[in-house]
Amino acid sequence: RSGKTFSFAISILHRVMTTANYKVMVVTPYDVQAAEIFNTIRDLVNLLGETWGEYKDIIKRDIKGSPNHLMQFANGSRIRGFTTGSSGAGPVRGQGAHLIVLDEVDYMTESDLDSILAILADNADIELWMASTPKGKLILHKMEQIATYKSFHFPSFVLPHYNDDLDADFKNQLTPTGYVQEVMA
Repeated sequence: RSGKTFSFAISILHRVMTTANYKVMVVTPYDVQAAEIFNTIRDLVNLLGETWGEYKDIIKRDIKGSPNHLMQFANGSRIRGFTTGSSGAGPVRGQGAHLIVLDEVDYMTESDLDSILAILADNADIELWMASTPKGKLILHKMEQIATYKSFHFPSFVLPHYNDDLDADFKNQLTPTGYVQEVMA
């Protein structure tokens, strides 16, 4: 597998498995995106098998779905998942985290981002990871302009399975803007 969801999931799982009492907050615009990250983490935990133990030995509590997701690990680490949705990111206020992961940030509002970024004031060592399919010069672009932030760009054609036929299909099926947003960005 490849892509940002898988990359987020494996990186988050590494952090919580190798650091006791580590807190991760995942925020997405819609529950389907949060659920995909959590389901990918569950799949990865099930693959750990003999090396780390069974799922029930690794994850002590696993709450799926509304209003948020929660995975608590045997080493005291946890992952909480929130959605901004139509009600905004208000529920994230007051939540502590060592790592904040924002997926599809360009589909959030600036008000959502204000609520989420306020958490950075709690601790100087909080990491912030963001990813999105860009929608133009919105939140992701704005954050990329901040000199202290690192930016990585991986267009779809770097995926191992991407080929000339798939690229031709996309060029024929997508609008020029859609091709730039979905393939180039």
